[in-house]
Formats: sequence, C-alpha cells, structure tokens
Amino acid sequence: MRLEGKVIIWLEYFNAQSRSRGRRVQKLVRPVTLEELIKATKELGLNPVPLNKRYPRTRKDGAILVDKVASKQRIIKMIYVVLQNYLRK
Repeated sequence: MRLEGKVIIWLEYFNAQSRSRGRRVQKLVRPVTLEELIKATKELGLNPVPLNKRYPRTRKDGAILVDKVASKQRIIKMIYVVLQNYLRK
C-alpha cells in the first residue's frame, strides 16, 4: 500500500517490549492506546485515519495513516513528545 504524501504509524512503534520487536522510541511510562495515538496525531494536525491492520512482526493490532509532513522518524518523534506530555498528566 503506497500512498503519496501519507505514512503508516504503527502502535507497536511506541508499545513494543524492545527495539528488536519494533519499538522506535524510548519506553513510555505505560502502553499507549490507539485512541491516545489518534488524539496525539490530531493535535499535530496530521489528519489520522485508523487502519484495520496488524503489525507484521508481532501480529498486534493498531495502525494509523497520517500525512507525511517530514521524514517518518521525525513524525514518530513528534508524536512521542506529545504522548509523553499526555502520560505525565
């Protein structure tokens, strides 16, 4: 599935037990829900669209399609910062 100007963000990028299992950022205080991920991307203005997909490596549900406003890694880090603020409250 290749869509111009869009990128898939998997929930496992934030919740996986280790980087080898798919986590792309430091561990958060607790696992993130799909609703929290959608809320964070809406706050960033990325126009999230939930997908009914499973992460290939772990077979866990949770993915969203967002606008590609920067590199995928930069988008993930932007979302991570917003999620950190949610979880600290």
